[in-house]
Formats: sequence, C-alpha cells, structure tokens
Amino acid sequence: IPQGTVMAAEDGVQEEQEIGSWEPIPEEPQQEAPAPEPVQEEAPAEAPAAPAVEAPAAESAVEAPAETAAPAAQTIDNAAVPAPVVPSTDAAQPQADPAPAAVPAADPSAALAAGMQAVPAADGTLAEGTALTDAEEVIVPSETTGETAVQDGLITVIYASGEGGSVSAESETVNFSEGGQAAGAQAAAYDGYVFTNWTAADGTVVSSSDYFVPVLTPDMTGEITYTAHFEKKAVEAPATRMVTAEYVAGKGGSVSRASETVDALAEGAAFLGSTAEAADGYAFVNWTAADGSEAGTDAAFVPSVSPETAERTVYTANFKKINTKPAQDFEGSVSGVSVRVHADEGRFPEGTTMHLAPVSRSSILSNDSVQDAVGEDREVVDAIAVDITFRNKNGDEIEPDGAISVSMSTSRSVSGESHQVLHIDDSGNASQVAGASADGASFEAGEFSIYVITGIDTSEQEPKIATYIFYGADGKVISTQKVKDGETVYAPTTPEKDDAVFLGWSSEAGKTTKEDVTQEPFSSMAAEVTGTAEINLYPVFAQQLYVFFMDKNCRVWNTRQGISGDKISTLDIRLSLSSTESVTGWYYDEALT
Repeated sequence: IPQGTVMAAEDGVQEEQEIGSWEPIPEEPQQEAPAPEPVQEEAPAEAPAAPAVEAPAAESAVEAPAETAAPAAQTIDNAAVPAPVVPSTDAAQPQADPAPAAVPAADPSAALAAGMQAVPAADGTLAEGTALTDAEEVIVPSETTGETAVQDGLITVIYASGEGGSVSAESETVNFSEGGQAAGAQAAAYDGYVFTNWTAADGTVVSSSDYFVPVLTPDMTGEITYTAHFEKKAVEAPATRMVTAEYVAGKGGSVSRASETVDALAEGAAFLGSTAEAADGYAFVNWTAADGSEAGTDAAFVPSVSPETAERTVYTANFKKINTKPAQDFEGSVSGVSVRVHADEGRFPEGTTMHLAPVSRSSILSNDSVQDAVGEDREVVDAIAVDITFRNKNGDEIEPDGAISVSMSTSRSVSGESHQVLHIDDSGNASQVAGASADGASFEAGEFSIYVITGIDTSEQEPKIATYIFYGADGKVISTQKVKDGETVYAPTTPEKDDAVFLGWSSEAGKTTKEDVTQEPFSSMAAEVTGTAEINLYPVFAQQLYVFFMDKNCRVWNTRQGISGDKISTLDIRLSLSSTESVTGWYYDEALT
C-alpha cells in the first residue's frame, strides 16, 4: 500500500476514534514467549517500503501519480496483534475473503470519509484496492500499540437459569450505540421451587423481581450474563390445633374413657366421647362442664369439636345415691300351694325374684327330724310343703337382710288335730316356726329353704280312707277309687277332647294351663291319705295347635303339634331340595317377609 495511503487510513481511524469514542481492545496478558520471526515476502528491489514515520500528509497520497507501479503489499505481523473481533449477533458476520482479489485503485481518503475501513486478509496484509466494509463495530490493527480497537455498539445479554426453574429468553442482542435497550426475561420456578433473585456474573444480586430488565451502560461490551436463581419450597406442615376432652367421674360411678385428644382443624374432627356407669346404689344424673353448666343428660356423652373448642375441657359425670333395696312384694304358686311375700325397704336389692319348687309329702313324713320337731307323743300325719328361694338380678341365691312376711295357703285342707309351720334347712334339719291352720299360715322368716304346714295327731284313730273321683271331659265321673294311705291309685282312661291336649289333673274344673295342674298324668301312684276325704280330680285341657312346614311350592312336608307356649324345633325338618338349594330360614307368610 503506498505510504500516503497508510497514513491517510491512520488519520481516518484517529478521526473516528475522536468522534465515535473508539477504544483499543487491550490484549489479554500472556506469558512472555520468544516472538516468532514474521513471515515476509521479499519485496522487489525497485519498490522498497518507506518507513511510516516519514509519510507525507494525507493530501500527498491523493496526489500520487497514477502511473506509479503498484507497490508491494505491506507485511503485517499477525502474531503481534489480536485476531479481528466480530460482533456477536444472531447471524454470523461474513468473513473477509482470505485472499481478496485486486480491484481498481480507489481514493482511500474518500473511502475513509464514507465510513469504510480496510479489512486485513488472512495473512495480515491489506492489498491495494481492497474493498472497505461498513460495520457498526470495526477492529483494526494499531501500528503504534499493537492492540485491537473496539467500537461500543452491539451487546449480547445472556439469561441463564439455575436449578429449579427456567427463563423466558435465553439471550438477546442490543445495539446500544443506536439507543437500543434490553427487553429482559421472565424467570419461572418449577413445581416445588420458588424464585429468589437475579445475579450478575460476579454473584452480585441485581434484582429480586422475577421479571428482570437489565440496565445497559456505555461501559458494557460483548456478552453480559445474568442468572436467575431458585430454591426449593419449604414444606409447610398443615395447621393443627390439638384439643383435649377429659372425662371425670363423680362419686358413685365411673367413665369408660378418661381423656382423648383430637386435631380441631382436621377435616371431620370428632371426639369419641365417654359413657358414665353408675355403681350399685347410685344413678347417673348428667354431665357438666367445668363452669357447672349442663353438657348432657345421656350416660353416653360425645362433646362437639370446632376450631373454637378450648384446648382443654373437663366434663364431669354426676351420680346420685339411690335406694337400691326398695320394698318389694312377691307372689307365686306350685303344686297347690300359694305363697305371698312382703319385704320391707332394705331387705332385698332391686330386681330380686322369688322362686318356688314343689316338695313331696312323703319326703316330709319320712323325715325323722320333722317328727322330732313336733315333740313326743305327737305324730305328723299330714303335710304340704314348698321350697322358697330368692335370687338377685344376676341369678345368685340370696337371703333377706332381716325378717320378711310370708303367707302360705293350700288348695286342700291339711288333716290333723293341730297344725304347725316347720322350716327345714339345707341340711334337712327341721325347726318350728309358727302355728298354722288346715289351709294355710302366716309368719315372719329371715332364712329360706323348705317351709311345711304339718298336720299333727296325739291319739290313735281309725284308718283313714281317701276317695279319688276322676271326671271326664264332659264333666261326668269316669272313675271312683277308695284307698288307704300307701295303697295304689290307678289312672282311668285318659280323657279326650276335640282339638285339645290333655295336660293332667286339677282339683278345680275348667282349668286350661300347665300351672293349673296339681297331678301330672300317671298310670298308677301310691295314695297319700292323711284323713278320710274325697279327692276330686278334673282333666286339664289346652287347645291343640299345629305347625305346618311347607316348601317353596306351598306343599306341606312336615307337621308338628303343641300348645300355646311350646317351642317347636326345626332341626329335624327335612325338605326335598336340589343340590344347589338349602334352607336359610322359616317365615310365617308366603311372601317370606
């Protein structure tokens, strides 16, 4: 390149530096190494290059004679200057042809005035007539310093995202020299993360807003990186509010649950509650809160739960003392003996029941203790007895707390010159209790087992004869038998009645229940004769009932019969069923409801 041209180019560059604030790009520090010898092409002897310092002014270059032969290309030491820097844009900038073709000579001053700049070839030379490029940011070698000059203009902003999120734009290029501004980027956290801040490359926090628009300044060049940071969300424990209900039993009872705790804020939170149970001699009254207000009247108590429920609430079950041994009356009969009992308050617990059991006459007359109890020169010739017991609500046999009133009456008269009530204890020992009549007695007693009304004679008498008279279903006599004590009585032909069942014999006519029977059905029995008397025996009939067992087609397969109150077993009922059928139950109606 002619000397004048080089100088004109330098002047042009200097002028642009002053007007457009061009600055040289400093070289990165490098370890000092031996500088390689520049590769040069030997220029022809007839056209040696003149030193740049002696070049005339730019005007001289314009006046250079046109006929001057093309000078040899000036050698540029590429090792001494940085490689050309091309601005970073979305599309790569075209590179200069490494071996540009020669073009007609042009006025370099005019090119510089138009804002053009020569671009060196790959070997570092600027060939004469090389075209000049119009660029926003141009880099040229400086002959004096060896540095690269950079024109501020294009800035590339890179938006990076840390772990846990993303950014809406990865980068953007801004032409700051023409007034361009950054558009910014939006940081978005992934599920389970939250945005924290944006930082610059040196770690400085530049923004705490998830949408970040960097502020560009004239001193910024090249690429600028900002990073969006995220952090994992703290797992918030669900809100809780634990509330406790305590259940306290007052005197005279207990509670099924002492306390419980629930989360009042949990969905469907509810207490299980507690049940009050009164002790013997007490009755449940109510539940009350700590302030004495009534909380419930049922023994099973479940308090409500709400977010406003107090953290600790005490509920008390209250009880009152009651009379557990009220005055009671009992009544019953068995084998022709009726018993009535009155127990004053405090004698038996509530729920006590009386139980009667028959006692045979022969067992009394054969008991030596009974004979001894009536005294010498006296003989027990007749007796009627019953075993009396009492049981509490649990079925345990009990005795009264003190004496109670007892009244016994008989369905037949007890023979004998005199009568007396005897008590036979569980060991079989008899003792006198009170006087009696032929048809009953009343007395006070505190212990219970067998009580007997005895008939007593003091002198020898003629043998006593009993006349047994049996009646049929129509009320007519069907058999009459006279026997002495111990002789055999034979049962007549069993009476019959349409649609009725014979239950036994009674001393009264027209009876229809098992409780009315005084003599069970028999074929023969030993007569118990205590005196001359007639014994009338009437048949007891109950209505005959039938139970028909039918299959699903309403066909009768089995028939059972009985009377009111009987239990009919179904265990032996058999039906004709297929291999896939079975009996699951029995119903009273055809619809099986």
